[in-house]
Amino acid sequence: MARKVLHTTIHHQCAACSQLFRPGETLVALVYRNSSLDIYKNLLFTSISQDREQQRKRDLHSMFCRRSDCALCSSMRQPELVLPDAENDSSLLDAPPEVENVFCKKAHCRQCQIVEESISVHTDCFELFEKHCAIGDGENSPEQKNEKYRRLWLAGTRRYAWRKMQPLKFPSSTTLAFPQPEIISKLCGFQKIFLPEVVRLIQSYSKLHIIWRYCSAIQLAQELGSAKAEAAVIYDVPKILSWSRGSPPKVVQDKSLAGSFIRFTIDHRASTAGEIRASSCVFAVEPIEKLSDDKLKFELGLCRLQVPRKRQITIWSDPDPIHLMRFLPSEGLDQHNRFAAIRLDPEYCTGISLFINSHLVHEIHAHSKRHSTHLERFEYLRSMIGHEIVWIYIPLTAQDQITAIDIRKYVTEKERPHHFTVSTETGKFIAGCPQTREYQRNGPGTFSWEPAVGTLYEAGDTRRPLALIHHVPSSGSMEFIGTDADKQTETAEPNVQRQDWPLHRAFFSFASLEGVLDVHVFSDELRNLCKGILFEYENGSKRTVGQCRLGWDRVQSWRKPLSMFYDSASYQITDPAGVRDPVRHKSARVTFDSESDHVSEDGTLDKSFYPMRGCLNFWFLINDVEIEIVGS
Repeated sequence: MARKVLHTTIHHQCAACSQLFRPGETLVALVYRNSSLDIYKNLLFTSISQDREQQRKRDLHSMFCRRSDCALCSSMRQPELVLPDAENDSSLLDAPPEVENVFCKKAHCRQCQIVEESISVHTDCFELFEKHCAIGDGENSPEQKNEKYRRLWLAGTRRYAWRKMQPLKFPSSTTLAFPQPEIISKLCGFQKIFLPEVVRLIQSYSKLHIIWRYCSAIQLAQELGSAKAEAAVIYDVPKILSWSRGSPPKVVQDKSLAGSFIRFTIDHRASTAGEIRASSCVFAVEPIEKLSDDKLKFELGLCRLQVPRKRQITIWSDPDPIHLMRFLPSEGLDQHNRFAAIRLDPEYCTGISLFINSHLVHEIHAHSKRHSTHLERFEYLRSMIGHEIVWIYIPLTAQDQITAIDIRKYVTEKERPHHFTVSTETGKFIAGCPQTREYQRNGPGTFSWEPAVGTLYEAGDTRRPLALIHHVPSSGSMEFIGTDADKQTETAEPNVQRQDWPLHRAFFSFASLEGVLDVHVFSDELRNLCKGILFEYENGSKRTVGQCRLGWDRVQSWRKPLSMFYDSASYQITDPAGVRDPVRHKSARVTFDSESDHVSEDGTLDKSFYPMRGCLNFWFLINDVEIEIVGS
């Protein structure tokens, strides 16, 4: 008899505390099958890079192993995949000994979408929930214990506003609930209760401390334990006027009060309402007609939209995205259900960071004066994907507004990586990797060179800043990046690469050395070698070259520099596992001098010093830097 495979989805955020799982943490999975609860404990959460490395080792083993009785080869052979029938799931979900349970965290797994829903909880959060969730009289009878687990499962699955909703993966610091002073005081071992303002102050300085995770898990346990047990209520979508989590829904009494659109405000615990930070929620806005035959289910103060499996609902970062929808491409977006819009207004957005892996953009982060999670996101991506994350920062200033953005239209990892040309009132930024004859000749494929196709988005009026619109992938790289510019022109990217490109497949950036008011050099902590440079000019504009990793690298600054010094350096990175050969990289040491131009009386310059004239060309990879000064 063929073995059957059932998938149990491993989620990326804890159903109890809402924090993102990190590689190496253990978790518990809960799933109901045939009305019977299965609890799987001591599951290890792994990173994408760990999964890839394990797959690589398995592939190498299967390639060279010649043993017919090899147990590892036998375990890697794919059993026959038997999926539950979409119309009658329960008929195939009896689990005889031949059933194999696969713990899966793939982003678009078709098997996971049609089997019973599961939830994932940190092991310690699960233990705290068991301890602090009291149902009824708190005797913890078998019936009360089962109800406790059912409520946890219900709260976990309702973190998705509808079944097929894309995981949101909010930064952990934005999912923090304000802890009850009684809970935090007790956890800290204090007999007296903290004042609420003291709790806020403590939390503001230690947002990622594990104690806040424990507070969230305990608060959820108490909330679900005290929730009044009532039968679930189901309404047609058009009959609901409004609803907020923890409250009963308001039903439409007068049809004239109901609008033609319905908006779901979604935070880390799914549909909600009220005043919350824009960075910690997203929105789904759909015509009532589209959802007229669909249902809303309410239970334990939670809500779930019940829609057919093929229904596509789009999530936006903007609460009013209707005016942005016309800027999305008409084709190829069937699988893209989440978009973000970043208003490039220096009054609110001080810059954007591109997080790039394998020459493709995985995340775009908007910096603001009020709240920024760029370090947290960068650290999370490094932990999940590996350390091969390039960070390109583009600053925005009110004195140098963006007038146009040229974005490469079709991108692939091997042939056409992401590339942007950002035009401002004083010049241009180049972010990404040029795709040119030299790039392709040295690249992984051999094919006739064709100029890369791009779209030029021009701002008609700088008083209305452009909005950058991009697809937010659940995993992997972005497939659409554009703007809300009314004037859009297709362009052919020129061959800008010279024949002696110093670093293969390198990113390129440049900046003027003239009129510099302040300069900041970003150097890595380990070797003190230059990663990037931020220039601030007398006209109010700013430029970056390389990787200016704000808050991550060591920064040294100079005011009104007169000269620049750089000296090439090389170093070696050794594989800790000893599997790969050591790799040699090149970089540079960079400093500036605000007191001397280092020009001698006969007009010659000191060795390795350059006057602040001309242009600085800067090529870089994750671990390599090459610098050139032209026109000095």
